[in-house]
Amino acid sequence: MKMDAEGGLEFLLSREDIDRRRIIVYGRSLGGGVAVHLAASKLYQDKIFALILENTFTSIPEMAHVIFPLTKYLPLFCYRNKFMSVNEIKHVTSPTLFISGMADTLVPPKMTHDLYTLCGSTLKRIECFESGTHNGTWQCYGYYEALNRFLAEVVDSLHPNNPKLSDLPGPSSSAKC
Repeated sequence: MKMDAEGGLEFLLSREDIDRRRIIVYGRSLGGGVAVHLAASKLYQDKIFALILENTFTSIPEMAHVIFPLTKYLPLFCYRNKFMSVNEIKHVTSPTLFISGMADTLVPPKMTHDLYTLCGSTLKRIECFESGTHNGTWQCYGYYEALNRFLAEVVDSLHPNNPKLSDLPGPSSSAKC
């Protein structure tokens, strides 16, 4: 999956018909581990406009402990795919939005919050949705407004002298943690 993501980003970077300075990497659940890997990579760090992570976990071993408590006795080498986002997130420098469904019964919301705390980005935000489930957070009121607010803030941070996109009229919802 990591190689697929790298290949996908390489493909986007090779295209002339898109703005390669505005590539947004989005990962949800297991895809969040892949997205963190991509954004933390020295090869791609400066090529990612923004990173959005939704209901993602700190690592596969920690998720295994949540789902199957006896796996806490397994040594790390027993896991083929570890997706150690908890170690990689500190290398992420892209503006990062963490979206946490607080009613997620698969990935504990604390894991997303831990990643937020450890993230190395100077522009990082977290949005929490009380009724957000693992697969249904996108259906929560304010979800798309949160995405728009974050992306507007990223654009505003790159062009501080332009009129602020965030000052434009539109719905404003506060679904912050």
